[in-house]
Amino acid sequence: MPQNEILGREVVIVPLKGESDIGESLRGVIERRFLRGARETYLVRLSSSVEYRHPDFEVPLRFEQVLVMPDDTKLEWAFFGGGPPGLPVLVKVFGLLPAKGVREMDYAHAETFLLARGVAESPR
Repeated sequence: MPQNEILGREVVIVPLKGESDIGESLRGVIERRFLRGARETYLVRLSSSVEYRHPDFEVPLRFEQVLVMPDDTKLEWAFFGGGPPGLPVLVKVFGLLPAKGVREMDYAHAETFLLARGVAESPR
């Protein structure tokens, strides 16, 4: 299956309790696929921004986009099935730290931090 079949699709990510810094489900559209190192990564534009208090910043960060990396699964499985029966589509959700003086974000190399581990699902 070509990777671009999931671009433009809406995805819901349900955070795992105790393994996430955010409590609400994230909903967004998969905009781009690329590699970060050797890891398949997706840029997801959220349908509503998420606010997060990073311990190194005085003001909260607001995210309109996040990076989603499948965690020993494939994101396509959330839409088309596949993988071991009953296995949830586990993903890691990363926020990007803003770099001072940089206008355009380098998604493949920017510094990231883990916001959540969760389960990716196709919206119902």
